[in-house]
Amino acid sequence: RLSADLGYQYQFINGLIPFIALGANVPVPWAPNARSNPGGQPWSTNERKDIFGIVRGEFDLTERITAYATFGAHDYRNGQFGVFNVAVNNMSGAATTTPRTQNIYTTWLTGEAGIRGTADTGPIGHEFAFSATMLQQDQGANAVNGTAYATTIYDPLIVARPNLANPQANKTATSTLSSLAIADTLLMADKRIQLTLGGRLQQVKSTNYNVLTGAPTSSYDQSALTPSVAFVAKPWSNVSLYGNFIQGLQQGIVVGPAFTNSGEIFPPYVSTQFEVGVKVDWGKFTTTASLFQITQPSVLTNVTNNTQYLGGEQRNQGLELNFFGEPIEGVRLLGGAMFLDAVLTKTQGGVTNGWTAPMAPSVELRLAGEWDLPFVPGLTLNGRVVYTGSQYIDATWPRRSLAAWTRFDIGARYAFENPGAKGKLLVARFNVENLFDTNYWAGGFGATTLSIGAPQTFRLSLTADF
Repeated sequence: RLSADLGYQYQFINGLIPFIALGANVPVPWAPNARSNPGGQPWSTNERKDIFGIVRGEFDLTERITAYATFGAHDYRNGQFGVFNVAVNNMSGAATTTPRTQNIYTTWLTGEAGIRGTADTGPIGHEFAFSATMLQQDQGANAVNGTAYATTIYDPLIVARPNLANPQANKTATSTLSSLAIADTLLMADKRIQLTLGGRLQQVKSTNYNVLTGAPTSSYDQSALTPSVAFVAKPWSNVSLYGNFIQGLQQGIVVGPAFTNSGEIFPPYVSTQFEVGVKVDWGKFTTTASLFQITQPSVLTNVTNNTQYLGGEQRNQGLELNFFGEPIEGVRLLGGAMFLDAVLTKTQGGVTNGWTAPMAPSVELRLAGEWDLPFVPGLTLNGRVVYTGSQYIDATWPRRSLAAWTRFDIGARYAFENPGAKGKLLVARFNVENLFDTNYWAGGFGATTLSIGAPQTFRLSLTADF
């Protein structure tokens, strides 16, 4: 069996909304109206180009064993011109910003090959797999800054478009992630009991380069063995109990220039996850409930000698509830809730041990539904509500936080026969996101950079089958 997927995408965005950066000890201001493009400029643009391709092949070695291989490539180019980051200086919204032109690129090459199959050893069945994977990523960037100026996020100053050079993106980093994995799922009691045992040997190689000279500045080569165990039991035909333990590998960071050990590369982070849950099929409805714990390392700073080191830890414990189904013919519902307790367990000198971790809302709720109108065949109405609780943005005192927010979305789709392709459908979709045009902070990237929730947005699309 052979298959291929090829694609090209082009996107041009005008009037970009920038990220908002908070100065040290600056209280979080009220979220500005995104329609005003807080601190941004009408001439800010973002141009993106993607071209990608994937080919796959499978060959049945026997009736129960299949060999497979896949290869993919992706080239991404992004040219930006404008204001991308606004630094807020006080709660009234006064800020400074700098125009910037930037070009970046990322290329990916990836491959996977393996064998999967089934076998029996007495009353126990086996579904086994062995795979080898490789992902190579090259990144490049270059930027030219203009002259800084003062503005405000509530009444942004509009300035003339500056004349900035368009820099050529130069290589900044390359990384290769490879792995060997093996897994075996043991099937017992007519597949009502399943136990999966697996392991993955992962290797991460990475090199960083000087953006101007192209000379390597730092590199590392680290490996880790990560196990996984999963268990599923079906005491009744409509009930599944499950649990799993898995470890994952994340690429280590490079210490920034502000520290005395600048350029040091930390080994890959190993995060550990435990999860137990239950899934019940009630007929017209299915519900799931799970408890989980994820422990992950973090970076700490030694203020005495101004060095960073890998010695922190964050523990996330939570409960997740979900449901989906069709309680009434033509009416479908989907929803869920997550309750999270994210705690800093190892911090600098233990000063903030036990504190709630930044950027971790304790509650997230979502409910979506759709209704097929019986009196208009092909027409479906839909709606969604999303709630995200308050979240801290840093781990300093006094703590700063983002307010909770709720967003409502509505929409409709209409499916009708394609007059140009008999038996095929045309589907028109119209959606309104953030129906009430609510202003809110959607989240951020640490204590210094926040993102604004999108304003009321209208989307219209047409999909054709042929």
